[in-house]
Amino acid sequence: MRTLTANELNAVSGAALTLPTVGATNDGLTFTTNGKTTTVSWKQVITIASIIYKLASGL
Repeated sequence: MRTLTANELNAVSGAALTLPTVGATNDGLTFTTNGKTTTVSWKQVITIASIIYKLASGL
């Protein structure tokens, strides 16, 4: 195991600070990062939640 360099630490902390802004619209959930907006439809959200539920309930 090794210690991270200063550049590696800065890269990790910088990535952690770039969290998207999340919103909800009639169309679904919106994620905005660096001015780019992505929309995940409600159908996709429900499908993803269903898959996670099935995986979790199988544990």
